[in-house]
Amino acid sequence: MARLETPFVSTLPGRYYYDPAIYEMELERIFSQMWVCVGRADAITGAGAYEVVTVGRESIIVVRGLIGAPNVLSDEQFERALFGLLPVALEVWEGLVWLNLGDDPASIADQLNEPIIERFGGYAAFARYDVGNLKVGKRIAYDMQANWKLVLENFMECYHCGPMHPEFCRLLPGYKTGDVSDYVNGEAVSLAENVEAFTITGKASRPPLRGLLQEDLRHYYGFVLQPNVLLNLLHDHVVMHWLIPNGPGRTVIMCDWLFDPQVMARADFDPMDAVEIFDIVNRQDWEVCELTQLGMGSKAYRSGGVYVPEERHIRAFADFVLE
Repeated sequence: MARLETPFVSTLPGRYYYDPAIYEMELERIFSQMWVCVGRADAITGAGAYEVVTVGRESIIVVRGLIGAPNVLSDEQFERALFGLLPVALEVWEGLVWLNLGDDPASIADQLNEPIIERFGGYAAFARYDVGNLKVGKRIAYDMQANWKLVLENFMECYHCGPMHPEFCRLLPGYKTGDVSDYVNGEAVSLAENVEAFTITGKASRPPLRGLLQEDLRHYYGFVLQPNVLLNLLHDHVVMHWLIPNGPGRTVIMCDWLFDPQVMARADFDPMDAVEIFDIVNRQDWEVCELTQLGMGSKAYRSGGVYVPEERHIRAFADFVLE
């Protein structure tokens, strides 16, 4: 019998989304070997200020700096080894704190520049958003009962957008078709003709980010920085998610709405028209992810399913996980 030709390729098996052994392997080979985002640098202010963050199974103290902290005049006064503290590689990139638990970390640019250049066709278009100098206008933490990979996979496709995100598609009608597979090299989705901004009302209430060109003002860019960041670039703000895996079936998602600090300093600044629309989209997505998580345990999904052609980004992500 001739083999049936099909445009579909196999997904990851269902156990990749709930098996504790696979989850532990991902913590070791992905989250302990790559640069992982743990938040924003401006959240830790002042000498001696710190946050305790979790990467994989490790609890890590991120300190702004010791010099100037109470009773500390120089680094030599505090011998970390005496307290059993081990160094961890840290970089601040575009205002975000990234940690790498590997013994010999590669350059952070090697990890992050490639997806940005692929998405924009170069780095300059991304740089115009000046993400590192924006400030948090609102933060919401979501606790989702689903595997971390489902969040990234959900973000990488949008054929669910038409039925699941009517508010989103009203503002960005290009997503109604569901095909986002070719948004590379600077291609973007544009706001609807009667829409001024990505807000709950569709009306603009803030000026554009200062570095943007006229050609940027009606565009939306969304992309993933593996392993745990989702970025959404809009004309007057940026929405950033970072994921904290907390078990094979649970993920904490931190979402920041970032704005120009000069705009935030205005007496009439109110971020909620931007927050409300993306919070709706977030909650719709997390519901879908939790339903999908339930399906991963089905006997029918034991060997996985198939990716349709529009999901080739997700297939590439699955290959990354397998490697």
